[in-house]
Amino acid sequence: NIVIVLCGNMDHEKIEASVQKIFSKTAKGKTHPPERFCSKQLKPRMKIINKGTKQSHISMGLHSFGRIHKDRYALTLLHIILGANMSSRLFENIREKKALAYEIGSDIKRYNETGAFVVHAGTEHKKAPEAIRCILKELKEIKENHVSAGELRRAGEFFKVQLLMALEDTIDHMLWLGEYTASLNKLPDRKEIIKKVEAVTADDIKRVAQGIFKSPCLNLAMIGELKDRERREVEKELLQL
Repeated sequence: NIVIVLCGNMDHEKIEASVQKIFSKTAKGKTHPPERFCSKQLKPRMKIINKGTKQSHISMGLHSFGRIHKDRYALTLLHIILGANMSSRLFENIREKKALAYEIGSDIKRYNETGAFVVHAGTEHKKAPEAIRCILKELKEIKENHVSAGELRRAGEFFKVQLLMALEDTIDHMLWLGEYTASLNKLPDRKEIIKKVEAVTADDIKRVAQGIFKSPCLNLAMIGELKDRERREVEKELLQL
């Protein structure tokens, strides 16, 4: 279960000899395959924690794909277009145009056979219900209509630039190699990855959004304040995704 990765200018033979010397006495155990994840969620869930915070913190999570799923690159571009940077739809429409959030964005969590697509936001207490409604509206919009050719092109370029810049950093490169080797048992090929990203279409992104952005997959967690009436309204909105 141990993967050792080193990056940089080094003597490979000396490093290999040192590793063999250090780990040769390590006990060898049996490999126990983990129990596969199986979602049993049938309806949206909501958890509100009322605290004396100065703003409301919102996290909206949906069940997503594992790290080896065939649509993982379409999912990545969906995330970039929706909430990965200051040119994303969530940032532009909810923060800049409507001033409903101090910060807003999306993240992807990837595991072997499952994952999560997460939207997070920080907003004033009084703006939280409207912010939630607008986030849901953006999710509906991107699953019902194709992204534009310009959005798709910019998302692809953003991904490539981020990948290549990250690989210039020795530590990031080392961690990237280690994660691929430990989880997929192979070394990544950045040219192959870029080729697959460039092959993603607007149809792919729409199909992935339709598969993920569904009420039964939706979970809302919030630290802040919601009145009973606002809570009931939000619960109804979650059912409409």
